[in-house]
Parts: sequence; structure tokens; C-alpha cells
Amino acid sequence: MKMLRILACKDPLMWYANHIGELVPYCGRWREAYKSLEPAGYLNRVEFEDAEVVELAPDGTITALAETQTQMTNDQGQMTIL
Repeated sequence: MKMLRILACKDPLMWYANHIGELVPYCGRWREAYKSLEPAGYLNRVEFEDAEVVELAPDGTITALAETQTQMTNDQGQMTIL
């Protein structure tokens, strides 16, 4: 199961400021940040520089995953890196 490991938090007002070193749910990514569920159940953001995507195995083993970039082409043929 993919999770986010919180590595840092530059903004003390972010929901994950007190969760450094913890795993939180990984729900995908927006263009500018990861998606996660905060403890209250709301979908919220985690800044890319504040976390890493990891794989949590059933036996509890945690493996860091390399994020790959996805390219998309819009109507005008311009490339966007997501």
C-alpha cells in the first residue's frame, strides 16, 4: 500500500506539522502537491518537499519509491510535466 512519509514541514500551520516521521495515506497527487487524508478525514495537501512516497508491505516493511514524472500534451501540443 502506498503511503506518504512526512519528512519535514516548513509551515507550522499545515495539518501534518505534528506528524513528522509518521506515515499518512497517499491518495495521489495534484500538480503542485501530494493528496492525503488528514486525521479528520478531509482530503488535503502535503507539499512535495515535505514528504516521500513509500510502499508499506503487509509485514510492515517500508520501501521508498522513486516518483516518476508523467508527461501530458494539451490541445496546442504543449508538454506538461506532472
